[in-house]
Amino acid sequence: MFREFSCPCGSVKITTLAPPLMMTVCHCSDCTRIHSAPMIEAAIFKETDVTISGATDTFTSDPDREDKTVRHSCAKCHVPVFIHPPKQFGVRTLFPPTCSDRGVGWWKPMAHVYCEGRLDTFLTPACIMDGVPKYLDRPGLMMGSDRLIPVPDGGALQSLIEPLRAKYWSFWILTALLVAGARNYLYHRSA
Repeated sequence: MFREFSCPCGSVKITTLAPPLMMTVCHCSDCTRIHSAPMIEAAIFKETDVTISGATDTFTSDPDREDKTVRHSCAKCHVPVFIHPPKQFGVRTLFPPTCSDRGVGWWKPMAHVYCEGRLDTFLTPACIMDGVPKYLDRPGLMMGSDRLIPVPDGGALQSLIEPLRAKYWSFWILTALLVAGARNYLYHRSA
C-alpha cells in the first residue's frame, strides 16, 4: 500500500498501491468552481492501483459528452474525493488534502495544468514562482498540447507582487479566516 485517502467523515476510503503517475496543480474552471478555490492539488494514479470503498454521489459538468469526466463526492458529507477522467486515460485523480498524511513528504507538483483560462485572474499561475512548468492545457504525457504559458522573469514579477503582498497581506489572511469560518458554520449547520 502506498497511501490511504478518505473523506472527512470517513465513509469513503481509498487505498493506493503505488505512487502517483503525475502530480499536478489544476486551474481548470470545473475544479476551481467545485472546490471553491483558485486551484486544486491533484495526484493522478493508475486506475488499477486504486481501491475505493463507500458510497459516492457523482457529478459531471457536461453529461452529454461521450468522454466526460465524472467527479465523485462522499454521499454523506459531500466532500469531493476523486475524479474519474474519461476511460481512455485509465486513471483516477485523488486530492492530496484528503490523504491521511495530507500529502506531506510525498506530494510535489510536476505541472500546473489548464492555466489558459486563468491568466487574467488575481492569482494567475504566472505569479506562482515554484519552478514548476505551467501548461495552457496539459503536458504531452497527459495527452495535452505541451504548450507552456509565458512566464515573466522572476525578478520583474517579484518586484510587481511584493508591494501588493505587503499592502494586502492582512486582507487575504482575514478573507481566508472568514471563508474557513463560513464553511465550518455551514458544514456543522447541515450536519
